[in-house]
Amino acid sequence: GTVLFSQIFHELVRSRRDNETRRQTVARKRLAALARIMNPSVGDALSDLLAVMGVLYLGGNGAASVGRWAGMYRDRPTRQRQVRVGDRSVVMTNATETRVTSPSILQRVLDLESRAMARGGAGDAGLPPRC
Repeated sequence: GTVLFSQIFHELVRSRRDNETRRQTVARKRLAALARIMNPSVGDALSDLLAVMGVLYLGGNGAASVGRWAGMYRDRPTRQRQVRVGDRSVVMTNATETRVTSPSILQRVLDLESRAMARGGAGDAGLPPRC
């Protein structure tokens, strides 16, 4: 996924505080470095993974932290289903094709159905038109 840092975050990690301790300075510089290695344009999974591993390592216990983190993760595979629509022009989505904007009832149904799976979205994902 894509990691984005707010403008406020960038301003905070760039500016040194007058009463900043050495430990706070190191932490601030590490956060600034973290923001530099993350690529917000492409959602680079490798840099995301390395960043998480670095955060876990610096958080204490090194590799043991990575192991504990991996133990907390539960894989929820994506299940994509194709639904035939008579006229695709009646289904409108937002710019990122993650939400149905019209007809609005369709998004409510998708929300209800995807709640059980904890995932869901709308979009044609480059699929050819179907009739």
